[in-house]
Amino acid sequence: MAASAGLHLDPWQQDAVRDLLGEDHEGFWSATTGGLICPRQNGKGSVIEALELAWLFLFGVELIFHSAHLFATSQDAFRRIRSLIQNTPDLDRQVLRYPASHGQEGIELRSGQRLNFVTRSKSGGRGFPAPVVVLDEAFNLSEQAMAALVPTMAAQANPFLLLTSSAPIDDACSDELRRFMRRSRSGAVARRCYIEYAAQPDAPFDEQLRQANPGYGVRLNADVIAEEQELLTAEAFRVERLGLVDLDAAAAERVIPPDDWARCRQPRLRGDRVAYAIDASPDGKSACIGVSDGISVLVAEHAPGTAWLPALLAGRLVDKPGPVFIDPKGPAGALLVDLNEVGIVPVEVTPPQHAQACGGLLAAVTFDGPELRLHHDGQHALDAAVAGATRRPYGDSWAWNRRTATVDISPLVAVTLARWGALTIKAPVSSGYYSGEE
Repeated sequence: MAASAGLHLDPWQQDAVRDLLGEDHEGFWSATTGGLICPRQNGKGSVIEALELAWLFLFGVELIFHSAHLFATSQDAFRRIRSLIQNTPDLDRQVLRYPASHGQEGIELRSGQRLNFVTRSKSGGRGFPAPVVVLDEAFNLSEQAMAALVPTMAAQANPFLLLTSSAPIDDACSDELRRFMRRSRSGAVARRCYIEYAAQPDAPFDEQLRQANPGYGVRLNADVIAEEQELLTAEAFRVERLGLVDLDAAAAERVIPPDDWARCRQPRLRGDRVAYAIDASPDGKSACIGVSDGISVLVAEHAPGTAWLPALLAGRLVDKPGPVFIDPKGPAGALLVDLNEVGIVPVEVTPPQHAQACGGLLAAVTFDGPELRLHHDGQHALDAAVAGATRRPYGDSWAWNRRTATVDISPLVAVTLARWGALTIKAPVSSGYYSGEE
């Protein structure tokens, strides 16, 4: 059918389609989840197009969600498959309409079946039950997007979830893909069809290219490879063209284990007595206000620059009073004068106290007990800071390391100090600002 629509698949693409569309003896999908991980420009898109044509015109899937993390990519996928169908009269006559308004792109058959293209967001796809969900460009896939799309399949009799991507990148946005790949490589997940093209690290270079790129010699040639080697760093080339990523090492480098942090994502009602803390990036390009009741941690505000912080914090303290903590030796120490001008006298955290706060937060996240000792709301800025944070030694303890962090960790520092502050409040807070004196 794909060939009749002008979509001629290479042998490796045909193999992928056959494997992903496997059925058991009862007619259900052999795999309820699938993965196709392959370097760029090898033709993953054609595999997706063949699958979506099959789901629409051969298997009668009622609703298919195709999502990408960029609007332009989602639009391009819609236009390609629309062109294939429109240029095939036998398929085109089965189509009722091709909605193309912004955010409504898709294909609707006269039988009522639909293929919808959406740009991923925290809520995109939420509330629409879909038997089949395609998560393209999964290297940029947030936990919130997964939470919006995956539960739409829960009540389906024959669901299928497909993740397609090039290799994960060194950023928090690839955490979900890394987790998916680690589980898939282990073989521990039942009913999963997992296809990954990657080079063997010790193989000769030409063999590595062929191992990782099934389109090598067809869509990719020596000239393309040579240009990439010229433009990319050696590490970027290893990841983007050879698919060489150490998933276990990426996870091990993180101070806070990703699975433990994900487990703590359980919003709860915050107590009446809270503490605040502020922090800023080393270059002063952003600042953050954190708040905690000793168990919940929340980023109250995270915005560019620092000038906005004193006035905004003063307003929040009027609505909900509490002590304000600050590391005077950190970047936020430059705000002490401005804070005093608006009537805020923060509690200055000493280096040993800062180290104690960091160790306490990590212990709370990794606590293996019946009840969680830390809750968070899954805020993107905080999740990114947790994923990119490293630590520096302080005596026999440690603290968050701003200098080596690859992301802005001020949200993590702020909630770390706020949590510690909330746990160390000794005097009740009734009104006004708390100076730290009993």
